[in-house]
Amino acid sequence: MLPFILLLMGAAVVTAYYLFAYLCTYILPVLVAIAVGHLVWLSGGGWLGAVFVGAFAFAATVVILRLAFVHAPGTWLKWLILALVVAPAAFVAQAVASALLVPLVPSGVWRAVISLVAAVAMAFGAGRRFIAPDP
Repeated sequence: MLPFILLLMGAAVVTAYYLFAYLCTYILPVLVAIAVGHLVWLSGGGWLGAVFVGAFAFAATVVILRLAFVHAPGTWLKWLILALVVAPAAFVAQAVASALLVPLVPSGVWRAVISLVAAVAMAFGAGRRFIAPDP
C-alpha cells in the first residue's frame, strides 16, 4: 500500500509542477488580466464584465506578445520581449519556492539558494515555452 501512496504523491507533485510551470509562462498576461478586470470592477462594470474584459485582456496580451516577438526586426528586441515574459515568471517562481520552503528548510541561506535555482529553472522553462509553444 505504501508504494502506491508514494506513486500517487509523486504523480501529484509532477502534475502540480507542470501546472505551475505552465502558469509561470503566462504570468504576465495573467497579471494584466487581473489588473484590467479589477479596473473594470472598480469602475462599476460588475463581476461578469470584469471577468469577460479580463479574459479579453489576457488573450490580447498573449497575441500582442507573440506577434511582437515573431515580427521583431532585431535580435535585441526579441531578447527584450523575452525578458519581459521571463522576468515575472522568475519572480513568481522565486517567491513561491521561498514561501514553500519555509517549513522545510530551516537555514535562510539554503532556502535562498534553492529559491534562486527554482527561479532560474522556471525562467528557462518559461522562455522555452514562449519561444516554441507546445502544439
